Amino acid sequence: MMVDERRRGTVATSDAVADRIEQLQFGLGEGPCIESFTTRRPVLAADWASESRRWPAFADGLEAGSVGAMFALPLQIGAITLGVLDLYRTAPGSLGSALGDALLAAETVTLALLDAHERGPDGDGDHGGERFSASLSETEVQVYQATGLISGELGVPLEEAFVRLRAHAFARDRLVGEVARDIIARRIRLDGEG
Repeated sequence: MMVDERRRGTVATSDAVADRIEQLQFGLGEGPCIESFTTRRPVLAADWASESRRWPAFADGLEAGSVGAMFALPLQIGAITLGVLDLYRTAPGSLGSALGDALLAAETVTLALLDAHERGPDGDGDHGGERFSASLSETEVQVYQATGLISGELGVPLEEAFVRLRAHAFARDRLVGEVARDIIARRIRLDGEG
């Protein structure tokens, strides 16, 4: 789920494939989820083999045969987009008659997120005007920590530090979370890279 264009977080994944899908989109900044969030429209890639060319880096990061189709449904109420619900299948094919169920699931998740926002972090309804904040996974927290370390070491803004982290991971065919763990543990430094 994306909270806004610069801050992303995954609320939950169903299995290892879904987790990898989210990590790749988070790290690369491309994929059906990102497109759905930016366009505020569903992205329905029923035949992943032919549709994947739209997101080449993301498609290259997926395990061969793990995804046959992907669907990204924006979680929105009116002009407010809270995030995106990603679905995948191992075999190609449209959602068909299950599209209505998928849209209902997206609406249900949207309402649950709004309800969580209304209740606030303590569940008491007093959120003191704070914005909705998704629970971040351990990997996402590590990515944000590593981004801060890079920013401090290189004296660059956080946005540039995140781009450098992503570029380093992409150039070495690794997940951003793996590189972030190495940076936090001081096994690698990005200060020598352009």
